[in-house]
Amino acid sequence: MKAILMRAVCAAALCTGPGAIAAAQQETSASAAGQDVITVTARKREEDITDVPAAVTALNAEQADLLALDGVEDYLRQFPSTILVKSGPEYLNDISIRGQGGGRVGFSETATGLYRNGVYIAGGGYGGRSLSRMDFFDQQRIEVLRGPQGALFGRNAVGGAVNVISRRPELDEASARLTGEYTFETERTNLEAVVNLPLAEDEFAIRVGAFNNDQEDGFHTNLTTGNTVDVSSHSGVRASALWAPSDTLELLVMAEHYESTTPGFANMGYRASRFNGTPLDPDPYVRIMSDEAFVDIEQDSLFIVADGDAGFGSWRASLGWASRDGARVNEDLDHFIGFQDAFFGPNEVVLFATQTEGFERLGGELYFASNEEGPLTWLFGAEFQTFESDVFTANFGNGVIAPLRALARDDNSVEELTSIAAFAAFGYEASERLDLGLELRVQRDEKDFTFDRTQNQADSLAVEFSVTDTDSWTNVIPVFTADYAVDENHTIYGRLATGYRPGGFNTGLPDTVPNAETLIPYDPEYAISGEAGWKAVMGPWRLAAAAFYTRTEDAQIVTNAGTTNNTFILQNAGDTTVYGVEFEAGGRFEVGPGTLNLNLGLSSNDGEYGDDTLVIFAGVTEDISGLRVSRTRDLNAQISTSYFFPLVPGFEGFLSGSAQFERGGPEDARNLRALPDFDLFDARIGVRNDTFTLSVFAKNLTDERYLIQTVSSNEYWSSGRTWGVRVSADF
Repeated sequence: MKAILMRAVCAAALCTGPGAIAAAQQETSASAAGQDVITVTARKREEDITDVPAAVTALNAEQADLLALDGVEDYLRQFPSTILVKSGPEYLNDISIRGQGGGRVGFSETATGLYRNGVYIAGGGYGGRSLSRMDFFDQQRIEVLRGPQGALFGRNAVGGAVNVISRRPELDEASARLTGEYTFETERTNLEAVVNLPLAEDEFAIRVGAFNNDQEDGFHTNLTTGNTVDVSSHSGVRASALWAPSDTLELLVMAEHYESTTPGFANMGYRASRFNGTPLDPDPYVRIMSDEAFVDIEQDSLFIVADGDAGFGSWRASLGWASRDGARVNEDLDHFIGFQDAFFGPNEVVLFATQTEGFERLGGELYFASNEEGPLTWLFGAEFQTFESDVFTANFGNGVIAPLRALARDDNSVEELTSIAAFAAFGYEASERLDLGLELRVQRDEKDFTFDRTQNQADSLAVEFSVTDTDSWTNVIPVFTADYAVDENHTIYGRLATGYRPGGFNTGLPDTVPNAETLIPYDPEYAISGEAGWKAVMGPWRLAAAAFYTRTEDAQIVTNAGTTNNTFILQNAGDTTVYGVEFEAGGRFEVGPGTLNLNLGLSSNDGEYGDDTLVIFAGVTEDISGLRVSRTRDLNAQISTSYFFPLVPGFEGFLSGSAQFERGGPEDARNLRALPDFDLFDARIGVRNDTFTLSVFAKNLTDERYLIQTVSSNEYWSSGRTWGVRVSADF
């Protein structure tokens, strides 16, 4: 820990200077300290980011455009202690904050709370684990809340929460925005259009937008067919309406439809050798596969949010619904497990897999908040969540030998959730300088689960069985805060917070482990974290620093329990501790003829598994006590800048760039594989006026290639350098 602290402190000392605690432009009036107020909703009310006694960072749409951000991975790299856990196709991505999220499989609960406009959106395996292009489309800002957020944000906010705020219809002015972008190396075309129409001045408006993103080339090819296997397409449409019949009531309705087609799991995995050690794929970007898989996802969503003022305080009622169908088809299973082109006698191993999920979620929330007059503030609320996930998995083919013939099976599972919660928050102004806070949630989750495994071909050796199970958990989740204003520009705070991730049921059970059905259920994990922080405004700079220590009980860890199993399970493996430091700095300056924005973020995390941490790996129980917690990073650093300068009357030029540096840490629980070290650089140069913007961008300027993750001897590698052009028009 001492070494980590020294690295972070030294980096901060060297780099302290212009930066942005939140990479966002002004959103409200200027604060008393002369800085732009950055508004966030970390405590379910709008407030200046410097007033929140927690580590919070925000990123708005204009800054995102300048930084040449594309998918969720690019966005997350802008936030300290935040990484995207990748293993193949996009639908399997997970967000890890402060080292939480090592326990993750395709249909488990996430370790990070995911929200849109304050409405919970996580759940299910196909698109319910991370954020999609639909979520980022036409966004106003992204808020990342680090550390457990269990009291106000509820389920799964063990490492933190991410809340994406979409743009609302504007009541006072009609507008339109058209954007076209082309990326040359990948032949990717991205088109976006948004129209805002007030239909009754200051009372009713609609906003309609759509996008289409097609990538026709890529970096990974199949030598067998000559095809590029990392092509993709994404499209979505959103319609929203805002009705404000009075100064005390607003009603927002937002409907969306989203479709995506992306590479399958096996497509992206480089397998250097077969099960017997003979060479297989020629290099990390070339495959030898008999089948090429794809993943199709289609989702419809509806959000309804009502805001009102009851005189004594304000209230909000929200409802979120989603229905999603996902499928991965034609997975080359024999390539994934290392039996591609393998013969036993005259018979060749040929295995392939298909999986589908039908998912539906419904949730709602209602809360009342005081008007903040007087020394005492309060908030009371209640929430419910339900979902149903119906998953069907089928493996087929000629397995030849017994362990592979056991893969020939149909697995069908149905998991249903019912969750209710009540929460409250109180703030007390103990003195002119000292504020105290208490947040509390009582949450009950109940899950019903059925599982059936059947043989699906005559030579199958799969062990057939059925399981029906019900489990429930009730948790009390408190948060205590204290912040002290040293003076009008400096604040220190302390935070004791908790978070909770429910248990669940595994579906990817191995045949090679005796009594494998006993591995179906796993228990919740519960985190408690202490955090101390400092926030300051010093001239043109915003500064923030935080140190934290988190203990997670009954931590969920992902393992491959069987030697020939092509899927993974979660196990509770004892307690873990994770600790670290974070630093942010930022500001805006007049330099020469233009304006310069700079921002900096630094973080360092470490941790270890507690005593008697036992897990099953490939059928063997191992003790990983004392090993480092997976996905903790020695160094995670972000630097970004933008410079605007006048050209000719009516036009200005701009330059922007960003760099991300990551170092150290293990990828897996056994500490056998390291997370990749990498340096990534992006840049954009352009010109704009009040209507048009034209820019050229480059991503991964140095063409950095690195190993992202290894899954069952399959290596997943990063993409190379790309560059392109973007043009947009605002009317």
